[in-house]
Amino acid sequence: MFDPRDLLRQRLRLVTRTLRGVRVWWSLALIVIGASLLARLAMEPVRSGQLDGSMVAASLFAAVAAALVAVVIIVRRSFRDQREIAIRIEEHFPALQQRLLTVLALISEPTASPLNYLQRRVLEEAGAHARSHSWAAVVPATHVWMSRVVGLIAMAAMAVALGILATTKPSQGLLPARSAVPSEKIVIEPGNTEIERGESLIVTARFDPRFDLGDDVELLCLSEDGSERRLAMTATLDDPILGAFVPAVDQPLRYQVVSPRYQSDVFRIDVFEYPNLVRADASLEFPGYTGLENKRIEDTLRITAVEGTKVVWELNLNHPVESAVLVDASGERRVLSVDSSLPTRYLVGLQLVQSEVWKLELVDAAGRQNKYPLELSARVLVNQPPTLKQVVGGDAAVSPLE
Repeated sequence: MFDPRDLLRQRLRLVTRTLRGVRVWWSLALIVIGASLLARLAMEPVRSGQLDGSMVAASLFAAVAAALVAVVIIVRRSFRDQREIAIRIEEHFPALQQRLLTVLALISEPTASPLNYLQRRVLEEAGAHARSHSWAAVVPATHVWMSRVVGLIAMAAMAVALGILATTKPSQGLLPARSAVPSEKIVIEPGNTEIERGESLIVTARFDPRFDLGDDVELLCLSEDGSERRLAMTATLDDPILGAFVPAVDQPLRYQVVSPRYQSDVFRIDVFEYPNLVRADASLEFPGYTGLENKRIEDTLRITAVEGTKVVWELNLNHPVESAVLVDASGERRVLSVDSSLPTRYLVGLQLVQSEVWKLELVDAAGRQNKYPLELSARVLVNQPPTLKQVVGGDAAVSPLE
């Protein structure tokens, strides 16, 4: 004979599996995202030869597999409280009117246990509701498919990251220093330093002429993006100096001088930018007597306005600075304030009384000043007093009435 308790147990198990599935997929997404980030962080040590890419990728994959097994075991132990599941179902389907909670104790009893009339009646009503409604809907469908989509995308991203990591080979040039020539007999310049972005770099190797560096001396450069360049180092006249020219350094790089008999230490070149004005916009608020509407002029260093106009300069810089000041011809300094919505935008409000020119002085956190201070200028049109002008009458003839 059919027992409605079997149906209710089946529907409760279905809700439990759905809840556990969502939790597994979200946990999987977090695990593989973490593995992808670790693979990205390991890329630089792999390129420098400190780590083996294939070994790191295999270790991360094994760690993800182990973590996934642990998650499955932990999740299988979750949502065991049938009362918690029943409360979720009752909240989603108020029409049950606590019937499921009422028969919860009966569901946990063996199927062969006898039931009285009232118990069977409530069980049948709960079973009828289970047949006519999908209790799994207590877990929104969007949560189910979103957890799976995010999990699959994260797994694909991790597969790509681990594949790149496994196939990444260390740079052949940037290896531990070794030399058949005493290192104190060779001076590499400029060593570790920093230069302005876009500037060229000259690397020299000054050596004792009694020691031969061998043929094919090269400068190996490894940029921050992983690209590598090999430049031949040539002698300057008869001097024991070899040099190489690196054009337009636009990102940090590491370099090393190598030959069959010599391999120098690895040096680093950092790049910086002087603070500089990228764009200036001006917002003009005209005096009421002009009847003019307020105006905004974009990308300008010069404005023309009537006397009494209020102007707000918006100066967009290439990076945040410690100090931004406008200095007029008399030496008066006006400090610009940082726009709270954008740290590279600086504002200053001025009342235009007379034509003026301001020089922009910038100082960044490293104490660097703008190399070529730009000037902002305002040409002020003075408000002239009204004048009377006599004109000859246009109607000089006498009419018949006059």
